[in-house]
Amino acid sequence: MDKETYLRFLRALLMNRLPAEDAEDIVRFYTEYLTEAGPDREKEVMAALGSPEELTAKIMEQRAKEEAEGIREPYGPAPKAYTIPNASGLPRWLGIVLVAFLGLMMVPAMGCLFLVFGGTGIGIIVCGALIIAFCAFGVGLGSMVFAFGAALVLISVGSLLVQAARGILWLLKKAIKNLWNVLVEEEVSIHEAID
Repeated sequence: MDKETYLRFLRALLMNRLPAEDAEDIVRFYTEYLTEAGPDREKEVMAALGSPEELTAKIMEQRAKEEAEGIREPYGPAPKAYTIPNASGLPRWLGIVLVAFLGLMMVPAMGCLFLVFGGTGIGIIVCGALIIAFCAFGVGLGSMVFAFGAALVLISVGSLLVQAARGILWLLKKAIKNLWNVLVEEEVSIHEAID
């Protein structure tokens, strides 16, 4: 995590817990602190401070101690208007809107592919089954063997098309789940989702 991202998350976490003025003062202090450390020691200093969540917990613990000792006036519940942006800088609500929009765009296209592959596969399987049924009424042994073989090929191709349709549904489900995880839940990065 670079300095800007670290400070952005620290600001977001503090804004949810402290008055904006106090949160900005603390972020300004740590901005100067990291700047004084220089780009060479930046990562080392951030590691020593801990993650933004850990640093926020330390700050809040220190403030609670100061409030208990009467050094600082207690602060009431924090406003919840500020949302923590995800790693791509998008607010959570925008991630949800993007997932819904992209899902609505993907579902009809993938649904059509599913119907084409699945419907064609089922149709071919039915044709193969009918050929096998008509083989019972065949005249010669050679024509019966040929028709039976053709029917088995048709059933196999139909089965492959039905499996392709199932694969399309699986891809659609995985794509929407990965979009949700990347844009909303922030469980994985975009690179992990692609892999």
